[in-house]
Amino acid sequence: MSSDDDDARRILTRKELAKEQRQAAYQRAKEQRASDPRYQAMKQAAKEQRRAAYQRLKQSRKAEATATKAATKQRRVAEHDAEREQQRVNIQRTVQHVHDAQRPQPAEAREPKPAPADDTPRPETEDTPGDAAGIADCDAGLWKYVNWATPPKTLN
Repeated sequence: MSSDDDDARRILTRKELAKEQRQAAYQRAKEQRASDPRYQAMKQAAKEQRRAAYQRLKQSRKAEATATKAATKQRRVAEHDAEREQQRVNIQRTVQHVHDAQRPQPAEAREPKPAPADDTPRPETEDTPGDAAGIADCDAGLWKYVNWATPPKTLN
């Protein structure tokens, strides 16, 4: 006898028979599901629901990311504006301090000029040349370094 004859004549135990029946029932149910239109429709509906849920989740994440990004940008712009304003104030204080230090004293605080011996009238002259132009230009804009000889460019 060969081993093929042994397999054909083999007597199955109850355990083996139950296993083969379960496998056969599984295969029949699988084939039935594959050809059942109601099962196919249910399967397709579940697939569409999963896709729709994923799209909603994706949109909500995108909206959240956009909102976070916008809030971050707004915060950065506000910080930048505050920093620029602080720099402007600091420059203005520096310019005002330099301006005040270089401004000529009022006439009553100065020592009186001695009258000329020949009593000829002389025109009034400023002690610091270009100071009047420098004072007017100081109010026109802000700059870091003050050069009284040349007026600064306007910041327009």
